[in-house]
Amino acid sequence: MRSRVRRISFAWMAMSVAGPPAPPPGSQPVEPREARLRLAQLIAAGPNMAEARPTQSDYASAASQAFAPREQEDKPNVVLVEAGTGVGKTLGYVAPASLWAEKNGAPVWIATYTRNLQRQIDNELDRLHRDSAEKRRRVVIRKGRENYLCLLNFQEAVMRTGLVPENAVGLGLLARWALASRDGDMIGLFLEKAVPRDLSAEETIARIHDQGGLVSVPHPFSRNRLFHLRRAALDRVWKDIDCIEIFNAREAFTQDNLRAAAFAREKNIPGAVGSDAHRASEIGRAWVEVEEFKGREDFIAALREGSVIGKLTGNYIHVLTRLDVMRKWWTRRRAKTGA
Repeated sequence: MRSRVRRISFAWMAMSVAGPPAPPPGSQPVEPREARLRLAQLIAAGPNMAEARPTQSDYASAASQAFAPREQEDKPNVVLVEAGTGVGKTLGYVAPASLWAEKNGAPVWIATYTRNLQRQIDNELDRLHRDSAEKRRRVVIRKGRENYLCLLNFQEAVMRTGLVPENAVGLGLLARWALASRDGDMIGLFLEKAVPRDLSAEETIARIHDQGGLVSVPHPFSRNRLFHLRRAALDRVWKDIDCIEIFNAREAFTQDNLRAAAFAREKNIPGAVGSDAHRASEIGRAWVEVEEFKGREDFIAALREGSVIGKLTGNYIHVLTRLDVMRKWWTRRRAKTGA
């Protein structure tokens, strides 16, 4: 079942891995009417009710045929389902897939081509598992080999920044990537050891605080970033974060910084800033002037009394970033094809 080719794997785990060996999976089918009903349940769930679309229901009904019992053991059913943009394909195939997993006690794998789509699927699964702990037991994300970071190599590169200072910006961005939670970007300050990726926001915060670190949330209301902390997660954990970014020099929309500043004032959270530099020319576009502090203990107090100074980089920088992405893609493509 597919609507376009996707490669990075996303695993739907129907049961916990821990415990005795799982029994062989069943082979109960998913009837079209069952798929439509599950889709309606998913649409009604979640903080924001999704829009009901007849074509989406038809899509889920057609996709359910992929889960019919096999006529021959080594020949799985193949269903090609095509739908246009805006139909709601993600929930359309998640509906029968999740139902089959529950009925048969077995995992379903949904393969994606991009991390963005992987994140979209993960977000939609909040509709099925409202409890984050339950979701962690039921849903597992698997990633391709290009999405892993060797922490030993990273540590060695950081130690060499004195000899190769031009690598400092890239390593800083990599450190932020390494701390991305399942709910979106978070920053840990005063850390002594790495925090695993893809934990929930609650788990990430707990891991940071357990080692005496501080938690900062970058660009919380950004419209030009896919991986900012989701609003639902922010509403859950705001009482446990130590500071929140109220000015980011790379924001495409001034209003996004203003919304962050208003949220910080409303919740009485100290404000942080970020240049979010991808180029040397962007370094120092934003900063907070604070009184001298000694460490973690008085950093937040100094930050709370600090003065925010910053200037937006400008939208041209986003054009350059897209060109960089295209150039890197083309370079990798040529390397793979030997052109």
